[in-house]
Amino acid sequence: MSLPPVEPDAFELFRARMNFDRTGKSLQAAMALAGLSGAIGCGIAAVQFRVDMLFLVVGVLWVFVLAYCGIEFVVMRTPNLEVS
Repeated sequence: MSLPPVEPDAFELFRARMNFDRTGKSLQAAMALAGLSGAIGCGIAAVQFRVDMLFLVVGVLWVFVLAYCGIEFVVMRTPNLEVS
């Protein structure tokens, strides 16, 4: 069993749509929401545990979540600035 041949125009349209969805404004809103959710979750975990070692782990996790969301926001915003 094999796949049918791929039409080049349809494949290029598919790639363009995937690239647009990956760099669109809705993804920026989702990343901002993920950063906010991660910060709130880490805050709740820090208040819940209050043990020195777990508090440190939650703090490091919080820093990584915010750094990841910030980097993703900048990376996803760069193609939008080039197009405009």
